[in-house]
Amino acid sequence: MKSLLKHAVAVAALSVLLSACGKSKQAATDEPAAPGAAPAAAEQVVNVYNWSDYIDPEVIQGFEQATGIKVRYDVFDSNEVLETKLLTGNSGYDVVVPSAYFLQRQVQAGVFAPLDKSKLPGLVNSDPELAARAARHDPGNAHSVVYMWGTTGIGYDRAKVKAIMPDAPVDSWKLIFDPAVLAKFKDCGVSMLDDPTDMVGTALLYLGKDPNSESEADLKAAEDLLLKIRPYLRTIHSSQYIDQLANGELCIVVGTAATCCRPGTGPRKPASRSTSATRFRRKVR
Repeated sequence: MKSLLKHAVAVAALSVLLSACGKSKQAATDEPAAPGAAPAAAEQVVNVYNWSDYIDPEVIQGFEQATGIKVRYDVFDSNEVLETKLLTGNSGYDVVVPSAYFLQRQVQAGVFAPLDKSKLPGLVNSDPELAARAARHDPGNAHSVVYMWGTTGIGYDRAKVKAIMPDAPVDSWKLIFDPAVLAKFKDCGVSMLDDPTDMVGTALLYLGKDPNSESEADLKAAEDLLLKIRPYLRTIHSSQYIDQLANGELCIVVGTAATCCRPGTGPRKPASRSTSATRFRRKVR
């Protein structure tokens, strides 16, 4: 495994495309163009493939209004889904957002075109430390720009957890990895990320081992731990938990810090933000 710190990296162009922004094809017609008529302007389109809940729809609308460029926006919920589309070729996307440890092998596979940094003046605003970390996976940041970075943590419904176990260890990974503790919350719903790098690495940390260990014995210990808690998990998914925690279908989730406790945002309609802020809590260890 690579670094446990999870960087989301926006890759600015795919080598399978001819240009940074695609152009829609002119509709076929039986009528020839009038002599001397100016050709119809081709519609500019940028095709984006990103994690769910990463960009507010209003931001996309603002971009379209400001630039006149149409955005075709699709979402995925795991690096594996993204990588499958990229490596099969002709994905049709201009901008994609893999995590850094997946970016590395995609760069090595020749999936991405190098950036023309002369056309990216905003790069001067990049965080140099994050850029240096991402460069471990994309030397010289030749193909990518850091879009977001974050951590993985525990989100929980405070009232439900307190009612079931008043002294629940909400400030410890024991809440997740101790089978005796997690079993108490099986009926109120527990979810874990569908992300082997995050979850195996976190299990190794809980066991007091190197989260980046490649030792067969260490990985077997992490596997055994995850299998012990598997009976108490309702879902293993990397995006569904956002709505499910907000709607009361789950009471404990392992999720990204940016999403696991944001029930007042996005298309869902739970209680007001002020109410949600007191109802939900997040812990990062």
